[in-house]
Amino acid sequence: MGEVVGRSAAMADFDFDSATAAAATTTATRVRLPVAHMVCNGSPPAGGKPSLMTFREVETLFHEAGHALQHVLSTVDEGFCAGIRNIAWDAVEVPSQFMENFVYVYVLVCFACLFAYE
Repeated sequence: MGEVVGRSAAMADFDFDSATAAAATTTATRVRLPVAHMVCNGSPPAGGKPSLMTFREVETLFHEAGHALQHVLSTVDEGFCAGIRNIAWDAVEVPSQFMENFVYVYVLVCFACLFAYE
């Protein structure tokens, strides 16, 4: 997961267009919202069969999605403290581990059986 833009009240004025800036009347209501991106590599198609993700690839995708969610859903308005910055490493891993467990419990059971080979 890569951070593109962190949440910040201090940098809010640089990201608003004129209509949004006019709508935000106080400094407290103006906040630059965070942006994150995930770049993933998947298994290529082989032997005429479609490209399907391995369980480890799905697990990694959900793990990184946990980091992205923590970054994007941050409510801290100080840029250097928002998202996954300046918090204990164990706290950074909590959403990622939660998302991995989601894969084990729900994704594997509910969605892994949806594709059938001919």
